[in-house]
Amino acid sequence: MPARHDIWATPGRGGAAAARVLYQPRHRVRMAALGVAQHLPATSHRSFPNPHLNALVESIAADAGIAATAAAALHVHGTDRWLYALMSGDGNGVVMKVGSATDEGLVREATTLAALRDRQMTLNVPVLRWHGQHDEWFALVTDIVRRNGSDDPDLEDARAAACALAGMNGDFVVHGDLAPWNMIRSPTGIALVDWEKSRFADDPLWDLTHYVVRVGALLQKWQPRGAVHHLVGSDSVGRRYLREIGLDPESAAEHVKRYIRRPTKRTATNSNIRRYELEMAEILGLSPA
Repeated sequence: MPARHDIWATPGRGGAAAARVLYQPRHRVRMAALGVAQHLPATSHRSFPNPHLNALVESIAADAGIAATAAAALHVHGTDRWLYALMSGDGNGVVMKVGSATDEGLVREATTLAALRDRQMTLNVPVLRWHGQHDEWFALVTDIVRRNGSDDPDLEDARAAACALAGMNGDFVVHGDLAPWNMIRSPTGIALVDWEKSRFADDPLWDLTHYVVRVGALLQKWQPRGAVHHLVGSDSVGRRYLREIGLDPESAAEHVKRYIRRPTKRTATNSNIRRYELEMAEILGLSPA
C-alpha cells in the first residue's frame, strides 16, 4: 500500500473486497480476498475515520437506502477527502466520496454523472445514487461497477472509450484522466470511473493522448518515441480515432501538441511525466512553454 494512502477495512473477506474496490494497484497482483484482509488494519489505525464522519456516512447511506454488511475507507493523503466502499451480503454496494463543501473535483464529478445519467451511450459510467451537501461536507454516492475478468483494459479499449466520449449525443465529453486504473472491464463493456477532472469541451485526442502518456511514463509500457508513434504514426490509434469521429487524421500531431502545451502544475523538471512529455515535444519539433 503506497504511503500516500491511509486505508481501513472491516475484518474478513467482505472488508477485503470493499478495500479492493477503493484501491487497485497500477501493477495489479491478483490476491485472494483473505490474503488482502490479513494485511489490512481491522480495528485501529491512524487513518480510522472519526466518529463524526462515520455518522455522516451512515446518515447518507440511510438516505440513499443502502444497507451495508462490510465497508472500507480510504483517506486521500493531503486532502480532506475520504472514499468509502459499502458492501452488502450479495456482493453489491456503493462507493461514497466525501470531501469539503468546496471540493471542486467531487462537485464536477457529480455534475458530469448527473448530466450523463439519461444519455444513450455505448460507454458505461457509474450510476449516480445520491449527491449533495450534508453538514458542511459534499458527498456523492455511485453504484460499484462490477469487474469482469482479470485482464486490464488496453490501448484499443482506450481508443474505443475516447471515441464514445467524443460522440455522446452531440456533446463532446473529456473524461480528463483516462488511464487503466480508471477503466474497468465490466460484464457490459468498458466502464470509466473517477470523473473529477471531466469537462464538456470539444478537445479531440486529449483523452487518448493522456492515456498514452500515463501508460508510457508511469507504467513504462513504451518510450516517448513509441508514444508519439501510437498517436500520430501511420495507422496509429490516434489517427484511427480521429477518422472514426469524423476529423482529419493528418491533424493528430497538432492535437498532441495542444495537449503538451496545456497549463500544468507539473513544472518541476524531475517530474517523470513532464520529462516524458518534453521528450515527446522534442520528437514532434515542439518547444512547450
